Amino acid sequence: MFPTVLVRNYDGASTGETQGVYVLDADDSTSPDNDGTIIVAADGGRYKLQIDGGVSLKRFGAKGDGSTDDTRAVLNWIAFVFATGITGYAPAGTYKVTQPVAMDWGPVATTGATFVGDGAAQSVFDLSSVTTSPAWLMTDTTGSDACFYGTFKDIGFIGDVPGPLLQIGNEDYSDAFNEFEIKVQVKNNNTTESACGTELNGLYNCSAFLVSNCHGHGDALRIRQTQFSHIFGSSGNADTAIHLTGGYSYGNTFISHDCEVVNTCVVIDEQNVSQNTWIGGQFVWSNGSGPAVAAINATNGNNNRFVGINLASPGSWTAAGGAVGVLLDNRGVGNYLFGQVTVKPVSGDGDLIVDSVTGNIAQLLFRNNGNSAWGWTRDTSGNLLLIRYNPSTGASIDTPIVIEPSQGVSTFKKASLSGVGFFGAGVSTTRPTVSGAKGGNAALASLIQQLAALGLIADSTTA
Repeated sequence: MFPTVLVRNYDGASTGETQGVYVLDADDSTSPDNDGTIIVAADGGRYKLQIDGGVSLKRFGAKGDGSTDDTRAVLNWIAFVFATGITGYAPAGTYKVTQPVAMDWGPVATTGATFVGDGAAQSVFDLSSVTTSPAWLMTDTTGSDACFYGTFKDIGFIGDVPGPLLQIGNEDYSDAFNEFEIKVQVKNNNTTESACGTELNGLYNCSAFLVSNCHGHGDALRIRQTQFSHIFGSSGNADTAIHLTGGYSYGNTFISHDCEVVNTCVVIDEQNVSQNTWIGGQFVWSNGSGPAVAAINATNGNNNRFVGINLASPGSWTAAGGAVGVLLDNRGVGNYLFGQVTVKPVSGDGDLIVDSVTGNIAQLLFRNNGNSAWGWTRDTSGNLLLIRYNPSTGASIDTPIVIEPSQGVSTFKKASLSGVGFFGAGVSTTRPTVSGAKGGNAALASLIQQLAALGLIADSTTA
């Protein structure tokens, strides 16, 4: 046996990726050959690679030529990184993978591990031969319930599955991911409505840069039970760009997110989606038609904010019947949509101000399921109008109550008052009774009769 050997070309690789110095471990007689860092010689000796820096995927025999099946090399590479904590490096290339991959972060749940490539469009895992979803799953099977400090970046995925192509975390939220850094590109070429590019389940305080596409169908990015994370990138070429559904998702910030070539940019259909904020970015929802086609379709959730978004398509920003608990702040065109708003100042007065552009008329309008119920506005003469509407049709009912600014006069077509008072005398809620004899005075009798008919007095007089 030689104590040290220099390997020039291992496993038939045509590049220098498998070259290196291997040292005999005389005390090891059981470790299996992993095609990369451990070589079992013909005499049974275990030769181990002397590693300086990260370990390349190609060292495990991966070709990265887009046609050779690199599944075995990929699985051995992942297992080695998790077992040692040494950084895994995927050089530029297309690595064909023919079976679903489950990355079990359990062995490094508290210490983390790092996988890096040469770029999301350079180091690509081609999962097109995989037919079940998720095609690539990041999970923790140890039952520790939480993983920390992982890094997975500058890597891309291509596939065709009727569900998530890349799924981080189980859908039962049993394997929370904390303080992870993720930077990937995902292209799911499946054409079913159940297709999904990237699905996030149980991410907490993570930073995710995601470029996710779904071939015009399904969800480009699906988010479930994710909290206090920063999400960057773009989601598009799908039915829905970003779909928040399932579990408690709150406190997340979407920064300069680009949502294009979709029917709807953001869909929120889970009641426990709240306090999420979109800052900047581009929303384009020009693909398709129908009542749900809009920038935002929030049929549930509350207090989600959209600030400074470039709304680049014509038509509705929110879908019919949607916009539950959504604040859309777009100062460039002066539009605000509020949901479940309470004005509650720490001290002083709470003012809710509706400020119109010069020459236009401000209107405070209350609606029921999209139809006007009642509103305050002013006409072109400056009169204040209180208008009632039919909540079923949205059509105005009778004549508005009008207050003229110069006189402070209110004009009522019809009114029924439960209390009345004049000239500061106070409001009386009981009808006064007039008694005594009219003494044959016809005018007095007529006056009393008319006042009683108006309900202003009770007539107890005698002739």
